[in-house]
Amino acid sequence: NITCGNCPLQVNRGRVTRVHRSTSGPPLGRLTCDVGYALTMPGREVSCQSDLKWTKSCINVDECLSRAHDCSMHAQCADNAGSYSCECDTGYTGNGRNCTRLSP
Repeated sequence: NITCGNCPLQVNRGRVTRVHRSTSGPPLGRLTCDVGYALTMPGREVSCQSDLKWTKSCINVDECLSRAHDCSMHAQCADNAGSYSCECDTGYTGNGRNCTRLSP
């Protein structure tokens, strides 16, 4: 494996693959983020910087804010690192994805 000097191939919430040496610059690779994370900038290509870090990283996707969740319309969405959870509103019962109104 070619590495970026001491740059790790495993990065926070992702992994750099297909690392190769460029003819006129630093090593290049492709960054793939874990599920629930996204690249800080468009495109998966990364290069090694002089501070021994890759040019991009992976950040948490807020599924609640982006509405990329499947919570019930009668539930609250809570963002977690790399995921989210759903909790039924007061007066409803269920798993957060399916909420049923409680009988009075």
